[in-house]
Amino acid sequence: MVVKKKELRGMTKAELDQKRDELRKQLFEVNVKQVAQQLENTSAAKYLRRDLARVLTIVHEDELGIRSLPKQGAVQDKAGKKDADNTPKKERKK
Repeated sequence: MVVKKKELRGMTKAELDQKRDELRKQLFEVNVKQVAQQLENTSAAKYLRRDLARVLTIVHEDELGIRSLPKQGAVQDKAGKKDADNTPKKERKK
């Protein structure tokens, strides 16, 4: 299953760390099966590597300050933008 960038950008740092660990474990299992010649879907490793790279890229962008990750408990509006103080954008003062 390919992970969408839009889904990943909506995750918090803790969720991305968990996803990274999960993908690394899956990639290890796929590599073990491939070496033992028990792997049916030979392209699985390729897609897992790409998903892992997407997660790592988003985390690195946050560390560099290029794009920030949503804060814990932030609410998402229809446009996909996060609001950290949980107030509608129209009600907030600028």
